[in-house]
Amino acid sequence: MKNRYGFFFLFFCSFTLNVTMYSQEIDFGDLVNEKVYRTYDEAFEDLWNCRILDFSYQNIGFLSERISKMENLEVLNLKGNPVIDYEMCFDRRYFGSLKGIRIVDIQENQLNFIPKGLSRLPLLQALYLGNNKIREIPDFINALQNLQILSLHHNNIRRLNDSIKQLNKLEIIDLSYNNGLDADEVFAKFSSMPGLKRIYLSGCGFKNLPVSISGLLEAEHINLSDNALVSPPQYLFQLIKLKELYLSKNGIREINKDIGYMEALEVLVLDNNELSEMPPAAGTLGRLTYLDLSANKFKNFPDSLCRLPVLAELRLANNQIVDLTPWIGELTTLKILDLSGNRIKELPEELARIGGLKLLILKGNPISREEQKRIRKWLLGTKILF
Repeated sequence: MKNRYGFFFLFFCSFTLNVTMYSQEIDFGDLVNEKVYRTYDEAFEDLWNCRILDFSYQNIGFLSERISKMENLEVLNLKGNPVIDYEMCFDRRYFGSLKGIRIVDIQENQLNFIPKGLSRLPLLQALYLGNNKIREIPDFINALQNLQILSLHHNNIRRLNDSIKQLNKLEIIDLSYNNGLDADEVFAKFSSMPGLKRIYLSGCGFKNLPVSISGLLEAEHINLSDNALVSPPQYLFQLIKLKELYLSKNGIREINKDIGYMEALEVLVLDNNELSEMPPAAGTLGRLTYLDLSANKFKNFPDSLCRLPVLAELRLANNQIVDLTPWIGELTTLKILDLSGNRIKELPEELARIGGLKLLILKGNPISREEQKRIRKWLLGTKILF
């Protein structure tokens, strides 16, 4: 069986467009060992066994009625085929008759609408519609009662109608880079969808967040990077079940002390902002394992971070840090420390107390050769990049 794994790697990564560290949780593992069919001829010779059809980037311009014979098809990838008539494509004569389809990818096809024929696919679980020109989510979307993933990044959507609230099984939604979205409307709709766990809203032009965001009580992952949220409100930090929060590229100047309420937080990404300090409450994030504060305006290492009990990776690259506090030695669980692009001339010997440190990045700092030798001497088990 050839081409088994590459296709599914792309599917599983396609939803994590903005953040690729943590993959989505929907399980399609039963399809990993299936053969991927890439041409009509190949599929028509083995209609009964064809479960995965990948026609991506093939400039297909015609549809064969033999498609309706692929009774066991579960995955359909038509990404990058803008010539196809997609309203006809999901007609009952073609893919619209295949009730077992679970995954559809029709990204990058210059579509300005969501094909109505998709409503004929009752078992559809994942629908990828990114990089099109879609302007609205139609009412018939509520027919997709098994939908768990809806990806509509990089479109022209400005409004959400009420039908989206009827997607009771939806767990993951990506509306990133739909620049005309209204934050009040979006979060009012999402707060009435208790199944939502992963929400992607990067690049939507949000300047403020409404209080309704506090209704996302079950959310575990929110990405609001590349907006204009200069001062994220305190009620954002009261989502006590949130595990991952991404706020890169927002021009943020201050983090509210209420961040200490985020007891479940494991990943916090705040790079490319205007921060110069972190509140003491940040040190109470008992489950935080990954923190990125790169490309901000820190002149001193934030002392509060030294109280984080399970922090494994800390990134403070491209700030203006001159000295490190001796208390950094308290970060005994740290494995990766990135301090590149700062103004550090020497490190405190307390850093040697971090016995599990695997990687220390110090590129772009004015560290003398003598100091480099000294650092290497007491960090023997650590890979150091000067």
